[in-house]
Amino acid sequence: MTKLLATKYGTLSRFDMTLKLFETRDMQLIKDHWHDDYMHLSDTQLDTRDNFEEFLKGLWDKGWSLLDPKSKPEVIHEDEDVLVVRHWWTDPDGTKWRMTNCSFWRDNKCWREMVNEVKID
Repeated sequence: MTKLLATKYGTLSRFDMTLKLFETRDMQLIKDHWHDDYMHLSDTQLDTRDNFEEFLKGLWDKGWSLLDPKSKPEVIHEDEDVLVVRHWWTDPDGTKWRMTNCSFWRDNKCWREMVNEVKID
C-alpha cells in the first residue's frame, strides 16, 4: 500500500497531491514534498528543484495546466516508490501532446521526475 502524504490540504496520495499542486499553484507543496536532491528531466533539459520551480511558474504564466478541462489526467501506476501519470495537452497553436510523467520517490518525497512528450495528430 502506498504511503499517504500529510499536507495542509489533508492526507493525500501522490497523485492527489500533484493535482492539488496544479489546482492551487501552491509552491509550498514543492518545498514540502520534493526531495532536496530533486531532478526533473524533460526532452530538452535537466532541472534542479529550484530551477524546476521557476520553470513551472513560467508554464503557469503561459496558461499551462495539468488540469486541462478537455482531458483528465490518469494514473498509470502508483506505489510508494513510483508515480506514473498520463495526460494530454493542446498548445495555444493547436499542437496536441500526449505527456507521460514518471516520478520516483525517496524518503517519501519526489526525488526524480521524467516527462515523455509525444506529439500526436
